Amino acid sequence: PHRTPLSEARWMLKQVQHDEGKIKMTRPKVLISDKMDPNAARIFEERGCDVDVITGKTPEELKAIIGQYDGLAIRSSTKVTQEILDAAPNLTGVRSANQLRPK
Repeated sequence: PHRTPLSEARWMLKQVQHDEGKIKMTRPKVLISDKMDPNAARIFEERGCDVDVITGKTPEELKAIIGQYDGLAIRSSTKVTQEILDAAPNLTGVRSANQLRPK
């Protein structure tokens, strides 16, 4: 699907964390959970994200780590269930590999 400027902005917004009354900006953290072209990680990095490529996880293993990520990039191996979404309070976006295109 085509992303609107607003949805792109929401995806790219950096998290704001409060640390003793000071605002600290952090980069969105994305998990690539399926094998895909190495350019996928590069695209996210170019858009200001920190990227971890961790493939081959079972649904239970994915559920255990997904909470630390703001975004999830998948192909066909990862099945994003409601249970996984419930374990991901910071998740703001899930992208399939075919949605990743260079600017």
